[in-house]
Amino acid sequence: MKRLECELCGSTEFVKQDGYFVCQSCGCKYSVEEARKLMMEAPEQSKNTQNLGTYTIDNYLEMAASSKEAGNLSEAEAYSNKALELDIGNYKAWVIKGESTLWASTLQNSRVDEGVSYLAKAYSNAPDNEKNSLLERIKEQIESVVYAMLALRTDVFAKSPTEDQRDAFIDDISLLFNTVYTFPSSFAGEKLPLPKIRAGMAHLINNAAVNTWNDVVWTEYNGYFTDSENRANKEEWNTFLTGSDCCLSLLIEANTMSDNDDPDTIQRYKNLITIEKAVIESCSWDFNITERGKTWFKDWSLTDKAKSLRQRRITDYERRINEIEQSIAQKEEKEKALRRKQYWDNHPDEKAALEAEKESLSSQISVLEQNEEALINNNEITALKKEISTLQGRLATLGVFKGKEKKELSARIDSLEKQIKTAKDRIDLEKWEIEKRIKSLQDRMSAVNKELTADR
Repeated sequence: MKRLECELCGSTEFVKQDGYFVCQSCGCKYSVEEARKLMMEAPEQSKNTQNLGTYTIDNYLEMAASSKEAGNLSEAEAYSNKALELDIGNYKAWVIKGESTLWASTLQNSRVDEGVSYLAKAYSNAPDNEKNSLLERIKEQIESVVYAMLALRTDVFAKSPTEDQRDAFIDDISLLFNTVYTFPSSFAGEKLPLPKIRAGMAHLINNAAVNTWNDVVWTEYNGYFTDSENRANKEEWNTFLTGSDCCLSLLIEANTMSDNDDPDTIQRYKNLITIEKAVIESCSWDFNITERGKTWFKDWSLTDKAKSLRQRRITDYERRINEIEQSIAQKEEKEKALRRKQYWDNHPDEKAALEAEKESLSSQISVLEQNEEALINNNEITALKKEISTLQGRLATLGVFKGKEKKELSARIDSLEKQIKTAKDRIDLEKWEIEKRIKSLQDRMSAVNKELTADR
């Protein structure tokens, strides 16, 4: 039996790790069975072994791909290393090695940057007709692993929302974003979709903070008088304050990552406000034992200065929400206006017909309104009223012996008043007809305006 020797680099320096023999020179891993075979006396090689190079590479690539598909990332990396030993420029081997390394990352041992460097080699060695599709695959892999690493960190933080875990979370965010930000330097200036990834990271960080606060921090804190026998003591209250501030720090980090004028950002500010208000209102409890039993009282709470500081933050968050809502409304209106313009530019005849109809409607309404005004200022009624006033004046001057003349004047006045009523009834009917017509024209005018200003 011979000494164990690495097939790739020829090194005989190995350490046993996680059930594998790991070459200290190139990192290639061998299972116990593989190591046993290598340590057996090897038969003399055929002179034709050199002609099997291409087949051997394909075979290693197939085994590497199968291992990666099965989740055996260390084996996939080892087989890709063997393929690269035979052809250092084989881009497919670099792809498998890079993706396997990316997904082998843990919170204790992140290999993201290492994996990206291997994928950069895959991209540089890929044929020109494969570069675009490969680049898209690489972008998807990096984006997915960034989200996966954040998910791992979220699970840890949710179990222990302490300051140490918060700091570790923020450190991971910084490292992962640096990988995304420096991507162009490794891929000939090509860029990842930064706004999309930043928004995705912010979304995951927000969820980590909110879910941890709701499910752990708030649930474990019992600060309301309705909780009866299960109220927070000073230690539990301090734990609540620490956990809340850790969640607040993550929400602020999320908004730093993506402070866009969009509904997601508004929700993050609302989440900040919710937690800040809960902290302001929180307290610890203690009790006295009296003849009547246990009497609870508030023990510790924030100082007025601390409450004021948090309230100022809330005011700032509310102001920012208002700014974003206004910005969203203005943006939506601009987009609507642009869509309308594009639509009418493509339908000029339809627009011209509607505008002509609108002008005609406006003209008809104007004429009807003038007619209505003329009815209101009807000269016929004015003349009748004037005549009645004159007759009433004459009637007032007649003496007691002018009975016949008074009777005639009164009859004349009654007749004139009936004429006024008849005229008013006629005018009211005409006004109603005019107003009905105006209403119909105005309804059509509204419909035309709605059509002209409708979202497209």
